[in-house]
Amino acid sequence: MSDKFDKERAHFTFYKMIQIDRLHRSTFEKMHSSFGIHRSQHRLLMYISRKDTCPSQKDIAEHFDISPAAVAVSLKKLEDGGYISRESLENDNRFNRITLTQKGKNIVEQSQDFFARSDFAMFSDFTEKDYENLLCCLDKMMSGLKDFAENPDSFTKKAD
Repeated sequence: MSDKFDKERAHFTFYKMIQIDRLHRSTFEKMHSSFGIHRSQHRLLMYISRKDTCPSQKDIAEHFDISPAAVAVSLKKLEDGGYISRESLENDNRFNRITLTQKGKNIVEQSQDFFARSDFAMFSDFTEKDYENLLCCLDKMMSGLKDFAENPDSFTKKAD
């Protein structure tokens, strides 16, 4: 990019990124609704499925940066829907072993297939070079934004 900041190009780029995010989100919202669960519940199912050991409600809350109460509500809905089971440990009633039921495992399996097909559709026209360039650009954007977040006063260049 030239020394002159192109405000219109930056706005257009962000607009495109937002469009992609919205389309991605609406596509996955359709999938979630076909399963009969909310997106946040789906995220919990996927997280639980990836863990080698049973996560605690506290672990889940910390991972998603939400309150343990919000986790408890979502887990209760998933349990009521038959997607997970919770079992108190004999030596500690405060800790529940959370496991996916077969119904929950089916959702995870269908989701993984959906994600793979979605990813393929999104990147099917990319060459290896396109993909490398995209990652490089995203890394530069993240780096610039992190630098700005740490020291916004050091960026004196203004948009024209």
